[in-house]
Amino acid sequence: MGIIAKIRLRTNMNNEEIVSGFEAAKRVSPKGVEYWTARIMQKLLGYDDWRNFENVMRRAAVSGKSVGI
Repeated sequence: MGIIAKIRLRTNMNNEEIVSGFEAAKRVSPKGVEYWTARIMQKLLGYDDWRNFENVMRRAAVSGKSVGI
């Protein structure tokens, strides 16, 4: 299941609303790199409690390291 499908399940939003939310929350560094803050991602992904989202972020970091990111 892709990330948009998972967000849809957690938030009851359609694809257009999800993409629109990410675009609205996007930040751009002075070098042109797009990024999102963790607190904004928490809300976009439908997590009410920071502790639950923090665990998700830790697992994502571990997964990224395991593949060399």
